Amino acid sequence: MEIILKYLLARLWKNFGKVTDNVYRSGQFGPTRWRLTSLFLKIDLVIALNMNDSNKDEIWEKEYLKEKGINHKCYDWGASGNDKSGELEEVISLIENNYRMGFSTIIHCAGGQETIA
Repeated sequence: MEIILKYLLARLWKNFGKVTDNVYRSGQFGPTRWRLTSLFLKIDLVIALNMNDSNKDEIWEKEYLKEKGINHKCYDWGASGNDKSGELEEVISLIENNYRMGFSTIIHCAGGQETIA
């Protein structure tokens, strides 16, 4: 059943895919996608890249995840990279620690093209 659900998520959601066990990547989620995804997939951490509160979905996402008790980390990175010292190491550490503990992590950006493939 889990395999079917993950397959459907990958087909229905923009750029959604499994990177490794418990690590997924995707494009920007909107309200409908978050509600449905959180029904099908246990999520412990969301790492959002290229997010700077420039649209209503980003603000809604932060509020929704907070309400659901899901950890949420935002990084204002662009397609050309990240100039903020230590942020890349922080993101890698978050992913590695969650992976070791068996926690599910979704990494996404506005378009889904700047996340890990």
